[in-house]
Amino acid sequence: IQFDMTYYNRTTHDALINAIIAPSVGSGATRRLQNLGSIQNTGWEFTVGGQLVDSRQFAMDFHFATALNSNVVKSLGNTPPQIGTTNWIVEGYPIRGLWAIPILGWHDDNKDGILTANEIDVKYDTLYDETIDPITGKPKHSVAGVGSFRGYAEPRYLTTFTPGLEFLNHRLRVQSLFDWRAGNKWYNNTERIRCTRPNCNGMFNPNASMEEQAMVVAANFNAAKTLDGFFQPGGFVKWREASATLQLPQMLYSRSRAKSASLVFTARNLKMWTKYRGTDPESDFAVGEGGDAPSEFQTFAQPTYFIVRLNLGF
Repeated sequence: IQFDMTYYNRTTHDALINAIIAPSVGSGATRRLQNLGSIQNTGWEFTVGGQLVDSRQFAMDFHFATALNSNVVKSLGNTPPQIGTTNWIVEGYPIRGLWAIPILGWHDDNKDGILTANEIDVKYDTLYDETIDPITGKPKHSVAGVGSFRGYAEPRYLTTFTPGLEFLNHRLRVQSLFDWRAGNKWYNNTERIRCTRPNCNGMFNPNASMEEQAMVVAANFNAAKTLDGFFQPGGFVKWREASATLQLPQMLYSRSRAKSASLVFTARNLKMWTKYRGTDPESDFAVGEGGDAPSEFQTFAQPTYFIVRLNLGF
């Protein structure tokens, strides 16, 4: 058995921040990227693995790895909070966290099974801007936005488990990969646009749950116009892969002058368990584009597919 543990605490300085440019500068631009920010990342990483059984006819091994991460914006360099539609950058909170006016609950007063705008309870929180005014030299104390921190946009907890079995004097190996990620919320932007048109389940399905109704009513008809209901639990467990590798007998490939040969069958994205109500809590329409934080927007879930491969070694 092998075991490894790592703790890290890293602070990054001079992070790029969209600093506001005073109109008196006369540049025409309202913001400029400047190296003003400071971000702290802390966390733990654990791995454990080993060979549990090792005989000619049967062997068993495993590998387990988990990581826990926290990040916080330590400083914005005396610039205001960066307020987006769903993702804010605010001192003392995770970078690009999800923010919204919270839905506290609902009450079906007339017991008709249909929620209306005045049957949704929301909570207004005011975030004050403590930035120093360059003219007066005093804090501005103006309202920078209305909302509450609703959760991390990226998973904080990542765990993988890889068990392996071997048979026939190690000639046949069967292996799986399971993946658990959690500690975040995922923006169901697909359902949001369906509900604002509106043509979604929470609006027209008579069997829609109160939670689904509250989500669309709070976004469309309540005075808050909050997107909070579309920030849904992003945790999941996925059976990412199963594979079987068979080392072929030499008599089958000796004439090809190969020194080794194996036949591999692989199946990927086999099963997912999640409370997320969209297609996939990893489905991201803007991945790699550096835009808004992850969200599902009219994108497909990861498909299940199969691979058969013949490996020849010379």
